[in-house]
Amino acid sequence: MIQSILVPTDFSENAGLALRYSLAIAKRFDCRVHVMHAFTAFQSSFQNEASNREDLIRAEQEATEEMDSFLKTETTEDLAIYISSSLFKGNIVEAVAQAITAAGSDLIIMGTKGASGLKHTLIGSSSFEVAKSSPVPLIVVPEETQNFKLEQIAFLTDYANSDINALKTLKGLFGSTKSSYRFFHMKLSEEDSSETDRHILAEWVQSLKKIVPLDNVSHELVQGEESLALVNEIAERNNIDLLVLTIRKKNFFEKLFQKNLVKAIVHQSKTPVLILQIAV
Repeated sequence: MIQSILVPTDFSENAGLALRYSLAIAKRFDCRVHVMHAFTAFQSSFQNEASNREDLIRAEQEATEEMDSFLKTETTEDLAIYISSSLFKGNIVEAVAQAITAAGSDLIIMGTKGASGLKHTLIGSSSFEVAKSSPVPLIVVPEETQNFKLEQIAFLTDYANSDINALKTLKGLFGSTKSSYRFFHMKLSEEDSSETDRHILAEWVQSLKKIVPLDNVSHELVQGEESLALVNEIAERNNIDLLVLTIRKKNFFEKLFQKNLVKAIVHQSKTPVLILQIAV
């Protein structure tokens, strides 16, 4: 199960939401939470080395102070036992890669909107880039999130063999929880083929259950054009707590949805999204 959660932060309100979400999971699974921040300092070839070094020291000091303030604001005394923190110089994608190794993290949780300005990294605009490069699963938490449950998990399937590895990853993360898994397949089709499509989906889910035993599994064929609106409608109608998307490592663009739709879901879903990179 989950051992260590990495939470990149730019000290924004939504980064605080992501931290609270992480702490709720940490309390449930008794795991660690490591909060990291990527900072940059003004460096110029027109300045001497001493001035550049002073700017770097100043930037790191400011980041340290902001990290301390952020953790005090977002953490209660009983949850502080789960937390550690660190700072990394550089861009967010490179810093996350370093932090995963340093903290031994097996899950990343990020907010979808971050602070703006030169002082901070835009966490929200970087979550998609982190998702593409991260060797571990990533949960993106939208600002609309009001609960931190994992009771209803939705899995969007396109009948690829990568579904098997994705389910194994989910079970490895959450163990034998009481979560209910609901599989959805979106298909733009007429009523003539709907019965056949439902049968195919049912057979696929049954075959998955034989390979990766899971309780509380159901499925639904959803007719309609693949779109963010349809994804949000599915999640809202079924009270979904976590939406699972799979990215295949073999070819990032060879996946369930077209690139722009995946990016829209990551940034604009009203439900937390778990992004899994699966080798095929």
